[in-house]
Amino acid sequence: MVETVSNPSTEVYRGMQAEWKDLDDCCNNEAPSCQLQDLPHDIHCLISSHLQYRDVLRMSVTNKFFHQNLNPRTLLPRSVQNRFIGEVDLGLYVGKTKKWACFGCQQFLPKEAFGDRMRKSKQDKRGAKMSRLGLRRCWTCAIEGRLYEHLQPVRKDGEFFCLCHKCGRMQTESMRCRLQHEVYPHTTTGKSDVTKSMEEIDQSARVSGGVIESTVCNDASSSSCPPIQRLPSGVLEVVVQNINMIDAIHLLQTNRHMNNTIKTKWVPLHKRFQFVRRRGPGVDWFRVDADFDTSSVPRFACYACFTVKPRHKFPDRQHMLWKTNPSTFWKMRCDACVDFLYNTEQGKEALREFNLHEVCDKCSCLKERGKPCCNCIEKLCIDDHS
Repeated sequence: MVETVSNPSTEVYRGMQAEWKDLDDCCNNEAPSCQLQDLPHDIHCLISSHLQYRDVLRMSVTNKFFHQNLNPRTLLPRSVQNRFIGEVDLGLYVGKTKKWACFGCQQFLPKEAFGDRMRKSKQDKRGAKMSRLGLRRCWTCAIEGRLYEHLQPVRKDGEFFCLCHKCGRMQTESMRCRLQHEVYPHTTTGKSDVTKSMEEIDQSARVSGGVIESTVCNDASSSSCPPIQRLPSGVLEVVVQNINMIDAIHLLQTNRHMNNTIKTKWVPLHKRFQFVRRRGPGVDWFRVDADFDTSSVPRFACYACFTVKPRHKFPDRQHMLWKTNPSTFWKMRCDACVDFLYNTEQGKEALREFNLHEVCDKCSCLKERGKPCCNCIEKLCIDDHS
């Protein structure tokens, strides 16, 4: 009988081969996905609504899937974001590292990115209030949001600049746009030299005595023309017809060319109506009581130019109509629009179009008489209007 002697080195080699085989099998098999990741996106949004901003932020950096689908800037309300950024902002004022939070672009920037009024010390009462309430905006966000008054000097680094709301440029006092006053007649003929459209009246501020205060913008410095500016006005009109009112306003605020070309009347009627109703005084005129006091409402919406203006911008007759028949609120017109519709030749066509407006019986949205309601077609899928 022959006795076999085992070689230790051979046994070790065989053990290593077995371990390598098990490792190869594990690598070839697909790793199981996370159970939380397999849930629908609506469940992820519901879970995020019950978490704090920092928890959603930590969850979004766990893997690539959550980084693409769980963005706290889009899932959480603006108030929650500002509260979190404000808490962090109050702590970023230690030593030489002094940064301020911009609640518009949500970035922490040095003091050079802010105007003098926006970079108050956060140890003071005013600076701490800006951090708690989310009022601070950087130089770029303040210009885009038109937080500074029209052509009023604003100090930055000891130098004064002026923001023009018409062309959207921030200029020095020597190069700023200028104001000019023109006499606006109350009655015009067909061959009058002074003719104003409704959009021009809305963009200018009327003052007493029949005088229009308009802005004359200087020529901007030569720069490359964006591709959208090369489009014909007819193509831009089709683009505006398919976007909301707020998007059209942002588009015409980009530069002077878009401001002169794009007209807000290109936006569909029901979208303009919904825009001013959301930004109105917050009163449901369809269900208002008979004894409702309209003097308590500080501003009203004009449904001719579709803008929200202070109460004193409307004539006394409109105030009387609001009090006697509040259900016809969609006929409200400001003083400038009334003057344009009834005292100019160009206003006759606009008045005829205005008289064709009526309220839809099904969705209570404004539409043209004899035509289907576009809001019902888009939202409620109802196309059989008579």
